[in-house]
This record gives sequence, structure tokens and C-alpha cells, in this order.
Amino acid sequence: MNSPVLFKNYQILKIDYTHTPSEEELPIDGKIPDPEPDIRVNPDNKNEFLVTLNSKILPETDKENHYCPIKLEIEIVGFFELIGEMEEEERDFHMSISAPSMLFGIIRSWVSQITANSGFSPILLPSVQFGNIEEDEEINAKKE
Repeated sequence: MNSPVLFKNYQILKIDYTHTPSEEELPIDGKIPDPEPDIRVNPDNKNEFLVTLNSKILPETDKENHYCPIKLEIEIVGFFELIGEMEEEERDFHMSISAPSMLFGIIRSWVSQITANSGFSPILLPSVQFGNIEEDEEINAKKE
């Protein structure tokens, strides 16, 4: 079965990479917050939409006062189209979960390439379950 989500193209809006060398060997791992998708629908065609994701690796001091020598931020926009008729719930699923998941795969690839080409072992970002981000936000909202 073919996917009803057509991934048309992407553009990188921002790459910000900083490496702070140190005489001691530092762990590469830093804090990696989950990206939150920004979804915008074409007002002239409800089947066309774009998703913007921003992913970061932020320096984080650990318990031994070492910090991550890498700071990396990538912002990317993906252009998508939904194919065929579908219920609103299915549309929402593909726009908020399927499309961002496809786009995040590209971010993972870029981060791996940038870090490997910088002389480090490639950093492999963990997978993100976009459905869980929404569930976590709903749970936190209910707690407040």
C-alpha cells in the first residue's frame, strides 16, 4: 500500500555548528531536546502543507563538570502533500506524526554527516516518537 503522504522537497533554513576544543577528552553527548513541529497548511489547497523542525545538541555539564564540546542546531522545512480523500483524524495523524517523522530522518542524517566530517565519531540522534510529544504535552497540561 502506498503512503498517502507525498514528500515533495526540503530546504535547510539554518545550520549552526560550534566546536570548542579542549586539551582533555570530553564526551560528545549533550542535551538533545525533542523537536516540536510547526505545521502550516496551504490556505489555497488543504492537501498541501509544510513542516518546520528545529533540532539541537546543546552543551551540558555533567556531574564531573565536563561539558559537550559540540553545539549544533539545524532548522529544516519539508514540503508535503496528502494524496486521496481521508477523514480529518487521519489527516491530522499524517500531518502531525507521519510527515515530521520523515523530516526528522533527514535531520538525523545531516547531524551524523556533520559530526563525522568534523573528525568525530558520527553522532546518531535518537528516534523521536512525535505522537508521544503530543501525549506528553496533554498529560502535562492536565497536571497543571
